[in-house]
Amino acid sequence: MPEEIKIIALAIAFFAPFSWAITYLIDGVCKQKSRIFILILMLAASIVYFMTYMKFQGHLEVYTFLFPLHAALVIVLFPLLYLYILSLTSEKNLSYRKILPHFIPAVVFFLFFVLYEKVMLNSEDDRLFIRYILELTYDAEASSILKLGKMVYSVGKTIFILQSLIYVVFTIIKMKEY
Repeated sequence: MPEEIKIIALAIAFFAPFSWAITYLIDGVCKQKSRIFILILMLAASIVYFMTYMKFQGHLEVYTFLFPLHAALVIVLFPLLYLYILSLTSEKNLSYRKILPHFIPAVVFFLFFVLYEKVMLNSEDDRLFIRYILELTYDAEASSILKLGKMVYSVGKTIFILQSLIYVVFTIIKMKEY
């Protein structure tokens, strides 16, 4: 029974933001600029939850293939929420100069993991890397190249935690100001 509950919870976690994204697409994204941020946020969240489902259900081939995208989208969730609130509460249109810096960490991690997985690792090492970061294999089995990937992954987790806290504080401040 607990396994079924986990599957249902993950399916709902995927379906809720995905259905909101579809609603925004149907209703028209261009009616308000803020809807672009919420649309991207909902799509990103649904992909993150889909990837979480793939990870927990043991579909490591799919998870391995899409891992760079997952690493980037996790890091972009809170900046997107902040930009959505900022666009709702600001009278001025947000310029690209104000928007783009929020996505730099996500782009850096995406590019690193694409290069790392697709260039530095062969397909067997790629699968071993995913098993290693998910702690399905032992440290003793890991080569230095796999340890490099796990170290960058750990840095990404730390950045995600710090960034989440910072963006939540910024979002609350912006909402209080409004």
